Amino acid sequence: MFLADPSTKMTVFRNDFPGYLGWPHFWDKAHKNKWEATTFKIIQHFLRGHAEAAYIDFGAWVGPTALFAAIFSNHVYALEPDHNAFSGLVANVNANSHLEKHIELYNECINTETGPMTFRGIGDSTSRFRDDRGVSTWGNRETRHEWTISCRTLPEFIQQEGIRHLRLIKIDTEGAELVLLPSLVSWFQSLRHPKPAIWLSVHQPFYDKDVPTSSKEALWTAIGEYKFVYLEGTTLVDIQKNNSDMLCKDFCSYILTDDEFVMPL
Repeated sequence: MFLADPSTKMTVFRNDFPGYLGWPHFWDKAHKNKWEATTFKIIQHFLRGHAEAAYIDFGAWVGPTALFAAIFSNHVYALEPDHNAFSGLVANVNANSHLEKHIELYNECINTETGPMTFRGIGDSTSRFRDDRGVSTWGNRETRHEWTISCRTLPEFIQQEGIRHLRLIKIDTEGAELVLLPSLVSWFQSLRHPKPAIWLSVHQPFYDKDVPTSSKEALWTAIGEYKFVYLEGTTLVDIQKNNSDMLCKDFCSYILTDDEFVMPL
């Protein structure tokens, strides 16, 4: 399945787990490599041949990337704050006993501080928190559910879970990267070279229209804590140009790494 060894089998629930409300043919798309093919290439590149390396996935949604990572890594940590999506994540992981033993699941979020956070969503892949830090919470109270979820900071999560040999972190937080990544700057600076690579999804359309330029500049500065930054894993970005205008204006992803990177074919 995906880019893995064809002998690797995976069982998933296509559209019938509790709370699932959209994309009934998602798994068919993923199987045909028509959903975030670059993400699977990134995961395979960093984890293949490193079975004891750890991988953190927050925004794990219903499990496509966590399950794929578990083919290569014995230490996958998947966080998903949406209760409905989490039920799908649990169902899909439990359906794969050969991968389940490598995956730890958490119905919680990574945030800038420890404590409860209010989220809004409908069980799809776009749930996000409600606060005043510059991230829009699209939809309205009539069409979107709200709930409170426990959160930890990333350094705290890593320490408390005893995570070692961390090699790759996937951050897909529907706009929350605007505040999350800047909060990690001091942690980045405390790490030995090379830091764990980050596959970062940017959702600028989800930022508030009046978000201050300083917030985007803080995000760009945090990205610049890494030596090499590649847009969509292929185009090297001149991160030395400390200009938030270089941040992609739509949805995009960056691979952040301390070593040069060549996208696998």
